[in-house]
Amino acid sequence: MTPCLFALVFSLLPLQAAHAAIITYNFGGVLVEDFGTASSGTAFSGSFSYDDTQADQANLLPTLGLYDFLSFDVTVGADMISLTDSGPDDRLVVDNGTGASDSLSVASFSVTGVVGGLIPEAVSFQLVDNTGTAFSDDSLPGGDLLLSSFTASTFILGLNGPVAGGQVQRLSPVPLPAALPLFFSALAGMAFLCRRRAAPCR
Repeated sequence: MTPCLFALVFSLLPLQAAHAAIITYNFGGVLVEDFGTASSGTAFSGSFSYDDTQADQANLLPTLGLYDFLSFDVTVGADMISLTDSGPDDRLVVDNGTGASDSLSVASFSVTGVVGGLIPEAVSFQLVDNTGTAFSDDSLPGGDLLLSSFTASTFILGLNGPVAGGQVQRLSPVPLPAALPLFFSALAGMAFLCRRRAAPCR
């Protein structure tokens, strides 16, 4: 491998890593029902992330996509809870048209933390579009989800049957690092080594 080619390959490694698409969304809203001492009107915020290159675990179901999430964290008032994808029912689900509606949900029954003095048994975040036009298939969305594309958006805390709901009012993607500066870095690295070696690039 010539020095110029080696420089190009080596410099492009971070560019390739930038395309390992870890998608993260922040969200927020207010509870519309009491959960322990966390009363209706209490603000909540959180985030979830996933790798959008992973395979659909329900590939035999044409309109239902089952996936793993990487992180799911929520703060309700002053209480923080962390949720993991460690059980069979801890899932990120993309439903494209089953029941004539589209939906995306992140749910976990593996909860660490307390809300309003209670330990939730399950926590979920859900976006629903009753018009069935939010998704074109059951694949994972990129960083382009818009709250306005859905007709309902809910956050749910569950405990031994009783459920406290919340209304999601904000949803925003966390920007991915820009790949363009890495590309120019790769070109600069190749040019520098070629010039230093005084060898033509082929």
